[in-house]
Amino acid sequence: MRVAGDIQEEEQVLEWLIEQRHEDTIENINRQMLYTLIDTQDYLGVYFFNEENEECPKVLRTLEKIDDEAAEYGIQMVKMNDRLMAKKYGFRNPPGLVYFRKAKHIKYDGDLYDEEDVLDWLTAPENMELNDAIEKVNRKMFERIRQTTDYLAVFFYSEEGCKQCQKVLMELENIDDEADANGIDFVKIDDGQLAKEVGVYALPAIIFYRTGSEDPIIYAGDMKNEENLLSWLLTEKDPSADFIEDMEGDALLRVIKDSDSIAVYFYDLAACGCEIQQEGEEKKKKKKKKAQAETAEETKNKDKNCETCMQILEELENIDDDTDRIGVSFVKTQDLKVAERYGVTHLPALLYFEHQVPTVYEGDLLAEEDVLQWLILQKTEDTIETVNRNMLEVMLEDTQYLAVFFYKPNCRACDTVLAELENIDDECDAYGIHMVKIQDAQLAKRYGIKTLPALIYFRNGNPLIFDGDLSVESSVYEWLVDDDNRELQGTLEEVNRHMLNRLIEFNPFVAAVFISEIKNGKLMLDWLSDEDNRELVDEIEHVNPAMLDQLVEQSTYLAALFYEDDCHECEQVLQELENIDDEVDMFGIDFVKINDPDAAHRFNILHTPALVYFRKKTPLVYDGDLLDEEKVFKWLTSQDVFEIKDEIEEVNRKMLEKLLDENDFVAVFFYEENAKCQEVLTELEKIDDETDNLDITFVKIRDVRYAKKYGIQKLPALVYFRRRFPSIYRGDLMVEEEVLDWLQKNRFKHPELNLFMYATGAITLAFIMYTLFLIFCFRGPAHQKTA
Repeated sequence: MRVAGDIQEEEQVLEWLIEQRHEDTIENINRQMLYTLIDTQDYLGVYFFNEENEECPKVLRTLEKIDDEAAEYGIQMVKMNDRLMAKKYGFRNPPGLVYFRKAKHIKYDGDLYDEEDVLDWLTAPENMELNDAIEKVNRKMFERIRQTTDYLAVFFYSEEGCKQCQKVLMELENIDDEADANGIDFVKIDDGQLAKEVGVYALPAIIFYRTGSEDPIIYAGDMKNEENLLSWLLTEKDPSADFIEDMEGDALLRVIKDSDSIAVYFYDLAACGCEIQQEGEEKKKKKKKKAQAETAEETKNKDKNCETCMQILEELENIDDDTDRIGVSFVKTQDLKVAERYGVTHLPALLYFEHQVPTVYEGDLLAEEDVLQWLILQKTEDTIETVNRNMLEVMLEDTQYLAVFFYKPNCRACDTVLAELENIDDECDAYGIHMVKIQDAQLAKRYGIKTLPALIYFRNGNPLIFDGDLSVESSVYEWLVDDDNRELQGTLEEVNRHMLNRLIEFNPFVAAVFISEIKNGKLMLDWLSDEDNRELVDEIEHVNPAMLDQLVEQSTYLAALFYEDDCHECEQVLQELENIDDEVDMFGIDFVKINDPDAAHRFNILHTPALVYFRKKTPLVYDGDLLDEEKVFKWLTSQDVFEIKDEIEEVNRKMLEKLLDENDFVAVFFYEENAKCQEVLTELEKIDDETDNLDITFVKIRDVRYAKKYGIQKLPALVYFRRRFPSIYRGDLMVEEEVLDWLQKNRFKHPELNLFMYATGAITLAFIMYTLFLIFCFRGPAHQKTA
């Protein structure tokens, strides 16, 4: 801003400086500054005015009253006297106020003289919110949102010195819409001091505010697991919804089978306290007569029993979260057939299943603390579960490998053997062998056992009696896990990871069939070799030659480090490159390592370590210092390296943002996987070389959510960025000549030059030429010397 008075009058200059220091004036900008501010400011309020309009100065004075308060919310206020730009944003006759939120604008339709209403409109969370992105706020905005929002999730992060923050943020963006749909606002804030004030001392972190609660709830789970995080948010929003799940029938049996540890509460509101038994026709008739003769007193007692069931359920729901923390699931059921299946004769009852082996709770179900301690004990102690005959019959049907220890009470030998067997219980568990104990001499005789203790090993229900010394635990363990004893006739043996590892270790040849929902062999092979399933956390994945060949075929961008064993330099390089593995992955570049001389020879690698970058199968060897991780990272993500000749390059969000920062002119083709997009892409690739000649970087991105950021609702679409300012192509993308002509016009368009400036330049040039003509053509003859 320039001084309007006499600059030589020092008193006037001083008064002017003081006035500018203390006066709340809104900065006046021109068109070029507006474009710059739209690109660089997250929140921008633009007041369009007309000097000829008498109302404009009055409105301006009103807005200047809220300028400082708006700045506290991160909103920059500016003014502009440009009727064409005002018209562009919907104001034919200024004054008018336009609000830009990361280049997206909305108009203010209220009373410009009401400063409070204008400030409320500017700082309203719904106006500051942007779709498909977690909003960044400052402290002032955070405090306002806290006052106006019922449910608020806050992501504390740091843009500097926090590698995990950006990775977590990318995951959170995936659940932002779901959280919003459930009435939970999601914001992010880079403010370490505020984080400490709310009890957060390590970043990144997520906290949740609920209406009526001053203290936030801090998330203590895995922030990269978006499903668990969303479930936590929904639970914290409505804690009353966190109740014991009701299940029955096949669903209940399936969850018992699939769960390592689960507690099941059996109850019956219709007949609490009644005994479950098989009834013949006569018993049913007697029961019917008894029901007809039931007195009011008996009905009252029955209702009282039902009240007991509900009281127990309320007590158990108090410990539901505690059991979740120790890894014990909790469900409830009124399915009497399932209760009968597991030998439950009296309701209500609580059964604990560990690897499908049930144990009945025999204490007071109304004592929630006792129940919780019992469940913790069952989960943590190394004891063999006791079963009855009904439970054993069920387990023989459902369990592939079951070891049953028969014993009798008051038997010292039984107690000694039991103590030995409990030492190998966990090891057997790891191999999928369930071990239980039972006091049932009659059942033991059925299997030919005359003296107790005894051990029978059931493989799919087929019994095998142990005839060795039960007091030697190592002998029992080797017998149970021995391949010959485990082998099943006429069927494939089902194994877990530990059993498979043992088979691989002790057998020269093992064929394993991996069973899943996928029945197609090719799909299973793709799943096994998929890079996401192979990926290791914080480590560059090791591949073999076959896997490398497949990755070269499938990956658009692949970096492969060739190394050797017993190579000190290779180890150093590997440690350095593992520091940039995650960052490289964010740019859509797969990073692997391979130790195979034949594979290195195929790609003309003579010395290791060596880094090869494959771009659409085309290899490029890095010739710099591999120990300088920053240079390697810049090389991998540089435009010159990833650019592929005669083809529009594929990029992700991170790579596109980097290109927009480094290039003034970028054309981006947004598409999705369908026939129409592929046809358009084929046409556009014909003009890729021409755009290179125009110094326009041409890329493509398959990201529907990111396209919406620029107002694109329908794909395919072409967007031209001139210094990050986007322009959307409205013509026919199938006509390549029109697309190229549009790009060329945008490339050489100079909005800063108009006819007046061209005329001024021409007049100046003509004046200079005329002056030169007068000097050289009409110079007078030199004066002769006088005699």
